[in-house]
Amino acid sequence: MDRPRAGVRGDPDRDGQASGTCGANPGICERRLNLRLLTAARTGPNSALSFGADDPLDQRGRADCARLRWSVSREAQVAPERSAIETAELTGCAGPIDSKLSSIDLGSWAGLAPEQVDPMELGSWLMDPDFASHGGESVTAFVARLADWLKGCADSDSIAVVTSGTAQGLVAAALACDFWSVEVAPAQVVNLSRRGGRWRVRIGC
Repeated sequence: MDRPRAGVRGDPDRDGQASGTCGANPGICERRLNLRLLTAARTGPNSALSFGADDPLDQRGRADCARLRWSVSREAQVAPERSAIETAELTGCAGPIDSKLSSIDLGSWAGLAPEQVDPMELGSWLMDPDFASHGGESVTAFVARLADWLKGCADSDSIAVVTSGTAQGLVAAALACDFWSVEVAPAQVVNLSRRGGRWRVRIGC
């Protein structure tokens, strides 16, 4: 499940951007890269969300896509979730589906609302990045998968349409920061740029 996010925490510089070195992921620092992420638009109110849901966009989400059309000018790589595919189609940047950009696999929690998960296990998941008792991916494994995707970006100027949680993981992979310290909202533009071993993150156009 992708929880609603509002921004990127960290140490912003004077123009409001967050930045950081590649830290534990030196392999993703080798080449110049500009990556524009579009997060999938809303699928429903927070109270209706569940882990691992693959729901279509709701009316508000489809309307939000209209204001994102100006943010992209060419084909994007698209995550396999229905919300990402519909967002790409409605913003005019539909492209190849890349399963490596899929949301975190939450195993047996898929389809459950947060209140249906054992509170102790839910707490462990939020506190321990290696927790994987649900049988899916740990947060550590998820961020590592996305770090590998960043290493493999062949185009120095790329666009990807992903869920908010995947955007969160890509920022965490780039900045080598805590996954839960990153906040990204639905229907948002996140710009990641890499220069000389240093990443910068900018929210918005």
